[in-house]
Amino acid sequence: MSPMPSPLWSFFHKLPEHYGNNKSHYAAKCKGCIALHVTALENEDTEKLIRGIISERCSEAELRMAEGQEAGKAWKHAQEKRLSPLPSLSMDATTESPMGLTSPSPTPMLLIPPTVNVPTHQQSFSQLPPHLPDQDQTAIEQQLLHATVSAGWSFLSVNDPEVTKLFSMLNPGFKLPTRKCLSGKILDVEYNLHQEGLTQMMDGAYATGQCDGWKDTSKNHIIAFMISAMGTVHVTHVHNTLGERKTAEWLLTLIKEEKKYIKDKLNLKLIGWVSDASGESRAVRIWLQEQFPHLIVADCYAHQFLGITLKKLTNVIEIG
Repeated sequence: MSPMPSPLWSFFHKLPEHYGNNKSHYAAKCKGCIALHVTALENEDTEKLIRGIISERCSEAELRMAEGQEAGKAWKHAQEKRLSPLPSLSMDATTESPMGLTSPSPTPMLLIPPTVNVPTHQQSFSQLPPHLPDQDQTAIEQQLLHATVSAGWSFLSVNDPEVTKLFSMLNPGFKLPTRKCLSGKILDVEYNLHQEGLTQMMDGAYATGQCDGWKDTSKNHIIAFMISAMGTVHVTHVHNTLGERKTAEWLLTLIKEEKKYIKDKLNLKLIGWVSDASGESRAVRIWLQEQFPHLIVADCYAHQFLGITLKKLTNVIEIG
């Protein structure tokens, strides 16, 4: 029994021939790319029709001949299938009437007056408005934030002259936000939207809390709190504790505040807590179990495994 094809194939046309010299994989064409190319040809036909260069546009069937085995021919067909222009007649050309008289030949008549506004699917750069609508500006700003975080770019990159030039070429109507705006107001709005979506999605679900500490690249002492619910893990708070005394009592206070936030703000049912293997964390787990008997309190298995592994590696190095 042959394996089921990947769902990604729904975005491509599979061609009958193999890809290049590869004898086991078939060539394919992207459906989205074909659709964009066909749309560009439709816009080109519209402009030529308004100018009187052609008498009619290519039909929908001719431009969208991209199904099944014809997908590979769609590109070539869409590029070559252009209707012939109307004959160009000069004003001084004459035609002979049946009576032997001559009269000026009429110029070709446009089927659509030039003043008619024929809608097109896409706008050229010259047709873009000087300022984007607020909703479009906000949508691009949000996507820019997503791309910056996902790709690991620095927020300072938006102030780079080459980046500014790139966005100006792509869309002159878009006002590129500053580094302060991108990492401030825009990030805050996206965080609030994420928290609202998180609350709605996990409303009333069971959750497990966890915390861990480390040092970042600037040598700041960081403690992060996370929740695990419905098969996903989400960061709730990150504290910079560089100037704090790292005691068990202080950590217990932070955990109680986090527990209150999970219950009151996120409306989750906390059933357990996990922390690392430090002495302070062990003391906190004992106190949590005494004060909240319904919680399942556990040591982090990853920290235990890492400690055992490092200990064994150290013994091996010493023996060697």
